[in-house]
Amino acid sequence: MIDVARRCVVQQRVPRYVALSYVWGQDAGSSLFASTQTVQQLAHTGSLSADRLPATIQDALVVCEQLGEPFLWIDRLCILQDDLTDKQHQIGAMDRIFSAAEYVIIALHGTGVNYGLPGVGHARQAWQLQVALPGGTGTIVARDKSPDETETWPTRGWTYQEGVLARRRLYFTNTRVFFECEQAISHEDMYNSKFNLEIENSTKLILPTDNSAFSAYTRHARNYASLQLRYRSDAYSAFAGISNALFGPNSTHFGLPLSYFDWALHWQNDLDATAPLEAEEQCVRFPTWTWMSRVTSPCAIEYARSELIDDDYCGALLAWYRFDETSIDDLRALNDHSVCTLTRNWRFYMSIAHAAGCTSQYLQTSHIHWPDYETYYQHLAASKPHVSPATRHALRSTPGAIIGCTQVSSFPVMTRGHTSYILDAQGHIIGEITDTSAQDHSARRHEFIALGLIVKPPGYKVSRGDSGTERNVSWTEAKGVPVVTVMQVRWEGAVAYREGVGHVYLRDWVEAGREWRDVILA
Repeated sequence: MIDVARRCVVQQRVPRYVALSYVWGQDAGSSLFASTQTVQQLAHTGSLSADRLPATIQDALVVCEQLGEPFLWIDRLCILQDDLTDKQHQIGAMDRIFSAAEYVIIALHGTGVNYGLPGVGHARQAWQLQVALPGGTGTIVARDKSPDETETWPTRGWTYQEGVLARRRLYFTNTRVFFECEQAISHEDMYNSKFNLEIENSTKLILPTDNSAFSAYTRHARNYASLQLRYRSDAYSAFAGISNALFGPNSTHFGLPLSYFDWALHWQNDLDATAPLEAEEQCVRFPTWTWMSRVTSPCAIEYARSELIDDDYCGALLAWYRFDETSIDDLRALNDHSVCTLTRNWRFYMSIAHAAGCTSQYLQTSHIHWPDYETYYQHLAASKPHVSPATRHALRSTPGAIIGCTQVSSFPVMTRGHTSYILDAQGHIIGEITDTSAQDHSARRHEFIALGLIVKPPGYKVSRGDSGTERNVSWTEAKGVPVVTVMQVRWEGAVAYREGVGHVYLRDWVEAGREWRDVILA
């Protein structure tokens, strides 16, 4: 923590402090920062003199002095930048650091730490329009220039979570200052004040419209995925504070929340995808099954609307495991319970899938009657795949790989416009691919693995072929149309890689040629 009055770094718990959120920039390395070599020096009174500090940090200290704030937290001076252990500890505590701050000073403009806070260390830009009126002159209330190439804070991945975690935010722009809290936004002039926040554009951790922690998670994933990171290897760390705040520490696996892991695999690109990014950067692994593998790419990440998730989801058809040499059988379930909200009739539709042989083959032999989904999922997670020496080698040699026993089937795919349809052997449409990351939809057959079960409403029209005629509805579809969610995969040896997600109608999945397989997904 920085003692504002003494102008030095102190190691102590304080009852009240302010934090600074800003863009480091390309020249940040040449400015003063904390390290194992400088930490003792920075503890001396007066060590943070104005002539040693980059402009943004100096201006933030001035703001604290003028507002009577005794302590300030700044990452470059409060984290040992050359100490990996300290870095990991502090990054893991970002949710607590920024949420506990009385407010966060945000340098909304500036391409680097030497830009400063407009109106503090340097004059603000005059961006007003005066109009001659009868008997006087009218002045248009100041607004920031748009677009403004110096407005970089909203485009950065690291600063996104800092803004989300803050309870209150004090923004400095090129032309004005404004303050945002949980209830309203206050500007320097009364005409700019807004007492109803724009919910859709808000970066608040949890909104009134979020019906679960996972709903909030999907909103932040969508906002975060296309932001910029100087190092792609920071993708997990720069989002960890949000995940910790929503689900608790150590609650994710490669960015996906463990308690919602089955549904979290159902992310998709809602824009035309580019070629897959590198699977590894600076020793950080990016498996294809996590949306983190798409962070910093032009693609936008999307989940189904949260209310549809809660209303439609009937449950997972398999449990996923990771390789763990400390476990007796080398496997550890990623999640042994699920907190997903399910459709009211989930047991009815899951019983149909179970009777049709679509649930895990290891669960089939137990003939479990499930009093609740928690019981069903615990039995599912306890039914582990068999790990052969070849499987063990593949898991050990493929970082980020997970394994689950599920059904695999292949279908031809037809693309019309921006939609790709899954076909049966007769060329009838039996489903679709909702993820545009799978681009090669030639006449060859594509392989799909079963993930889960959802139900469409009773009036959902399922058409076949070019005629568009409706299918006859069976008794199993009288209350809704059960649908198997699937992942399109490609194989490289014994390992599968994600290409897209979609769905196939349960009846057609059952009628297709299926085989059980222990799928290693990376």
